Amino acid sequence: YNLYFIFTGCYFISLIFIVPKMKAFQMPDKEIIKMLWKYGSKAQTSNILFFFNTRIFFYVLGYYFIKTEVGIYSVGVMIVEAILLIGNSMSLMLYSKIANSVLANEQILLTKKYAILSFSSTLFALCIVAVIPADVYTIVFGTDFYTVKMLVLYLFPGTLLMSTYYVTSSYFSGTGKYQYNNYAVLLGLLISIVGGLLFIPSGDILTAATVTSIAFSAIAICSLFQFKREIENLQKISI
Repeated sequence: YNLYFIFTGCYFISLIFIVPKMKAFQMPDKEIIKMLWKYGSKAQTSNILFFFNTRIFFYVLGYYFIKTEVGIYSVGVMIVEAILLIGNSMSLMLYSKIANSVLANEQILLTKKYAILSFSSTLFALCIVAVIPADVYTIVFGTDFYTVKMLVLYLFPGTLLMSTYYVTSSYFSGTGKYQYNNYAVLLGLLISIVGGLLFIPSGDILTAATVTSIAFSAIAICSLFQFKREIENLQKISI
């Protein structure tokens, strides 16, 4: 109910800013609708695939273990997702700048700056979380959640690298190359599925965190590799 209240409040607050700008609004024609579907479907595909990356282990753990294990794992994921909001917020700012810039060199430079800023800010936040004693989690969530800190530490590498993915994915989204985001997230999902089926039945929630961290790392590295190729292609054109 609290979530409904927050979403409803955000919706009506946004209307305050949107409605005054809708005086000259016109219904889109068929060509614009086709374009919206073309780019929107690609963008939402990567969002859906990434959602499964972070949620698939809820179901796998629920199948092989007790509900307590699922709850502990969900708290660990919730913490790293809160940290990833740093990179996600920066990616939204970058996306608007990339989409409104026609200079390829400027787009590359902006992405590099935001990637460094996102990486360093996320590293700082993760270091703060890392020094929080495990006893704090038991005070907040209960005695069963003592392992949450260890869980977050296992997710540390993948979370740190994911801070760069949000930035590079905004570059590809802003330049209309959504397929590269889909490739990266699909790779991560495959690693999550295969790793989960192979290792979780004989493992525990730390195993799930390890596989998730590897999947996150693979997503980020794949996206960074594609971004590196974009830079190289731009350099070849310049020459």
